[in-house]
Amino acid sequence: MSYHGQRWLLLLAWLLLALISAFTVANRLQISFDLSAFLPSETTLRQQVLLEQLKNGPGSRLLVVGLSGAPRDRLAEVSDELKRSLADNPLFLNVANGEFDWSDARIPAPLDEYYLLLNGTDFSVDALRAAFESRLIEMGLAGGSAYLNLVARDPFLASVDLLRRLAPAEDGNGMWFAADGSAVLLMETRADAVDLRAQAEAIDRVHETLAGLEGPGPVSIDITGVGAFGVELQGLIRSEAAKRSALAALALALVLLVVYRRLSYIVWAGMPLSLGFLVGLALLTLVFDKVHGITLAFGFTLMGIAIDYPLHWFSHMNVKGPEKAIDSIWKTMRLGAASTALAYLVLAFSGSAGLAQLGIFTSTGVMVAVLATRYLLPAVMRTSAEYGGAPGNPVDPVRNYWPAVLALTISVTALALHNAPELWDDDISSLSPVSEKRLQKDGLLRSSAASPDMRFQLVLADENLERLLERLMQLDAYLGQLKADGLIESWQMATHLLSTESQQLQRRESIPERSVLAARIDEALAGTPFSADAFDPFVEVADRARTLPPLGPDDFRMTPLAAWLESHLVHVSGQWVGLVSLSGIEAEPFRAKIMAWGNGLQMVDLQDSARQMMRDYRRDGMWTIGIAAALIALLLFAVHRHSGFTFWVVLNVAAGVCSTFALLMMISGQLNVIHLVALLLVIGLGLDYALFLGRREPFRERRATVQAVTACAASTTLAFAILAASSIPLLHFLGLTVAIGSAVSFLLAALGSADMQARFRRSGS
Repeated sequence: MSYHGQRWLLLLAWLLLALISAFTVANRLQISFDLSAFLPSETTLRQQVLLEQLKNGPGSRLLVVGLSGAPRDRLAEVSDELKRSLADNPLFLNVANGEFDWSDARIPAPLDEYYLLLNGTDFSVDALRAAFESRLIEMGLAGGSAYLNLVARDPFLASVDLLRRLAPAEDGNGMWFAADGSAVLLMETRADAVDLRAQAEAIDRVHETLAGLEGPGPVSIDITGVGAFGVELQGLIRSEAAKRSALAALALALVLLVVYRRLSYIVWAGMPLSLGFLVGLALLTLVFDKVHGITLAFGFTLMGIAIDYPLHWFSHMNVKGPEKAIDSIWKTMRLGAASTALAYLVLAFSGSAGLAQLGIFTSTGVMVAVLATRYLLPAVMRTSAEYGGAPGNPVDPVRNYWPAVLALTISVTALALHNAPELWDDDISSLSPVSEKRLQKDGLLRSSAASPDMRFQLVLADENLERLLERLMQLDAYLGQLKADGLIESWQMATHLLSTESQQLQRRESIPERSVLAARIDEALAGTPFSADAFDPFVEVADRARTLPPLGPDDFRMTPLAAWLESHLVHVSGQWVGLVSLSGIEAEPFRAKIMAWGNGLQMVDLQDSARQMMRDYRRDGMWTIGIAAALIALLLFAVHRHSGFTFWVVLNVAAGVCSTFALLMMISGQLNVIHLVALLLVIGLGLDYALFLGRREPFRERRATVQAVTACAASTTLAFAILAASSIPLLHFLGLTVAIGSAVSFLLAALGSADMQARFRRSGS
């Protein structure tokens, strides 16, 4: 086949790849903004429980609403009006503001029909008479039509007793107000937190309802929570991606114009970048059901990595021509690309779906970009450059070790002097894409709402649900003893709402037949002002309850009580896990008593468990980096088979990584797993700079190499510096680390090859 035929075949192959990728993206791309995507995967039961609580536990569907900007009385009035206006809205399962009037109680499903099976009831005449007399006294003090209807259906107020068990110990102390004076409401949405469209609709409905309330002066509103943060993040990521992509593209174009002074080079350089982005994104849609928005926002940083390859070629092309230039640098360029791709590919095994996406996307984009530079650009690009004549004889470079050794020594010393326990931020919130300011606001508002202390929990697991509920009932009795000893104030567990199947069946059998119950009620009503048919609704409820099947966890789905039960009873890895939330415990004495009870019961400190999980995550990340570095060093030696050159390159890379680490420590104070992950890319960049600046080549080619590496370092540093300015913490950490690492690695490689450059200048003069 002729040269032109091969050229057109190459073009068609690349065009076909681009079309297939575009078609795949168009038909399969679904974007996710799930905040839990960057959390590590669970390993132990404790970690599974912890992550389940973070993703779907108490508060996962809560919108936390803060009202401010008006006097306290006005805020209280608006809070009540907002609560009443949204109470029956189908978008919400429950709306609370800290005030609950039991006389106006609305019994939620399924308690309204099942309360007799979930609560023990004495149907004797004496018990009925005592209940009727108690209700008479209460109605003399208070009670509206809703309360009368409730009493008619439930004269024992058994359903209210059930709800009281579910209420936190601190509830009933009045409306919730935060420390900053904001009135607080908790709104549980019917939709899951990851359903951002439904969450956005619920948030809009809150704003519309508030705007429709009449009253003097405006009231400010702030809405936080997992769903609210997801909606905010959705808009923020789109805005950040568009803005920072534009800034990065402008910065790269400026570098190209300053270095090469040709507008056409901007177009040609964009070709490998676009292909890398498109193919990488297409692969993600095939591997993952949904692509996280953070991954898309991170995509533009490929500009700072993949643009290196066309820049190397541009510089050498003006010396040797297109074909000879790509042939002369291909060995070095492919080694640098392979090492960068390898460093990022290990993220696929990081245990985090979000980081795995970043790793696969970046490594794929890099490899496609370098291959496009090698095989596509020479086939489509024409140049009128005047190529240089005889380049001169190649000389052996004289490598300078002192800059890397000095940087390594200073960095290691700085790290050694730093207090090791304070070096790492092991707070799981460090992986959150939500800003610290918003998280603090959410914590402030939540702290005002009545809730148990979620730090300590008791965990009891069993493969059989019925057996687990029976064990929880035994534990409930044991905790009652500990309360009498003053070791705990209150607790909540699944059996406070859901009884065992056998117990429900026993209670169902204890309900008298309709005629018997009606006769007992008539006898108990004698001498009271109640009419004979006042409690006919109760008879109807009891009669239906005699035929109801036992209630199970699935029967609570999509009811106002679903979130409460899901926060105390979860199903993970084939096991049912009962979670007991605690309030007012004496931690150490209480822990000793729990250990003495045995029976598989564990006391979990969720805060310590989260930190331990992050420490394990970090430890695995450090092993991953070590393995990646070792593989890269072996790959380097296998390709060059020169121990002196390999040592010089490895020393430069190590010094760059350690210096970056030390500078980050001084700037940020504490580092997290994201900083550690970003060091993988620093390894790849440092290797690329050292490989090219350590090449044995003639003087004219040497000038082209220095020009190309300088342009690469400038473009990469600029692109990631733009990313470092992001308001999204995860992107900020990545950008800051790589920007510092790129600059430091370039300076070390340039200083380390200074003697070599002088030698080249002497040989060329």
